[in-house]
Amino acid sequence: MATTLSKPFYAAAGGVDLAVAKLRQLPVKAAELQNELTRTAAELPAKAKRLDVDAIRGTVTRTAGAASDRANETYDELVERGRKLVTAIRNQSATQQLEAQVRQTSRAAKATATTARESLSRTSTSAKGTATTAKKSAARTKTAAKGAATSAKKATTTATKAVEAGTDKVG
Repeated sequence: MATTLSKPFYAAAGGVDLAVAKLRQLPVKAAELQNELTRTAAELPAKAKRLDVDAIRGTVTRTAGAASDRANETYDELVERGRKLVTAIRNQSATQQLEAQVRQTSRAAKATATTARESLSRTSTSAKGTATTAKKSAARTKTAAKGAATSAKKATTTATKAVEAGTDKVG
């Protein structure tokens, strides 16, 4: 038996299925109803003269109770009809193939996400390593440039002194 939560769903599906079946019968039913309406219209004047209000009240009360019972029965029939329709749809090979494709796509998406996370992690680690290496290289270059500047300054000072000493001797 259907759970309480799925009964309305099955009833709706059964109702749609029943409506489609009834709509297919509509042209024939319309012709029958037109003939009955013509016959009933001819009988109305005679029936109106014989109206019994108490009998009508009793009939309405009985009919309302019967209609309520019939509505409950119809609802249960629609639930069963809907359950059968949903089961048939679930068991179709197209539905099962679609479910298999959804599962495969989901697995592929998870694998792609995992690969992307791992790649991002490796790239991040590599970028950090490259940045550290670049900082160290820049620091060494700075130190070398400072050393070269100091050496050039000393060489300039030494050359200046040598030139001064040479001019003193020459001069």
